[in-house]
Amino acid sequence: MSSPTRATPGDADRTNPSDRTDRSGGADDYIEASGVLVSVAGTVHDPGVVRAAGAHAAVTGGHLVVLAVLPNDAFVERQRARAAVPELRRFALSEAEMERRHVARRAARRALGGVDVPVTVVGAVGREPDHVLATAREHGCDHVFLADRPAPGRALTRDTLSAVCERFEGPVTVLSERDGESDRPTPL
Repeated sequence: MSSPTRATPGDADRTNPSDRTDRSGGADDYIEASGVLVSVAGTVHDPGVVRAAGAHAAVTGGHLVVLAVLPNDAFVERQRARAAVPELRRFALSEAEMERRHVARRAARRALGGVDVPVTVVGAVGREPDHVLATAREHGCDHVFLADRPAPGRALTRDTLSAVCERFEGPVTVLSERDGESDRPTPL
């Protein structure tokens, strides 16, 4: 998939007006196409955050990158479990990344029915904030969506949230479920 064309401030005179997504009716006010990254974990909270990120990408004419990260400790645990059974082959990094891509693809399919947006899925192993930042940079994403995932072992830790908010050079939106309210976006 090719990256979308992105206008920079100096490109305003060279931007084709027909390429602009005009939401206000004014010739000078438009929303630039952008990349949106959403990190998922394979939980019940994924559809809400993926749907919100996909809708944002669709409205801006951008693309959506769905990332699923397997933490290092979970990867090592899976390797140990496989090693304990001689008949099973070793749990390889490539296999873990493929499984995470499957989690991302499944989350996108379940959440994006009717949303017309180009989607890229990425699977990774390691620290979630590191992969969020690197993947956003690699795919030209200027907005990140995260879900506050209270499921055991999948909570969006304050360390993850802090690291992404402190180091990402764009808006970060966190969707959380609190007090019976579900998936309301909170821009940070």
